[in-house]
Amino acid sequence: MMELIENVLKKGIEKRLFTAASVGVYCGWDKSTFFHSCGTTESEEKKFTVTESTFFDLASLTKPLVTVILIAQLIENEELKIDSTLDQFFYLSGSCKRNITVGHLLSHCS
Repeated sequence: MMELIENVLKKGIEKRLFTAASVGVYCGWDKSTFFHSCGTTESEEKKFTVTESTFFDLASLTKPLVTVILIAQLIENEELKIDSTLDQFFYLSGSCKRNITVGHLLSHCS
């Protein structure tokens, strides 16, 4: 499993999806840990290789993580459907945007 995670991160960097990544896994039942870092971060002065002690700013993840959790709760409570269109919530008469769905918004293909 660890090799699979390392390969996913390596391919992400090769495909330029991100410049750096770190992952840590703790399995409570056997108290095993796995940590892997790869890539580089950049400042105006130079590049830094990512290590176990590299800090990442997680604030940029707050919006997408909270949004997905809230949308999932609305769908689970049957208050929203993934194929609900924007014109169900906003006045968009005649707009080309009226058929955009919640799914389109979540997958960045709207």
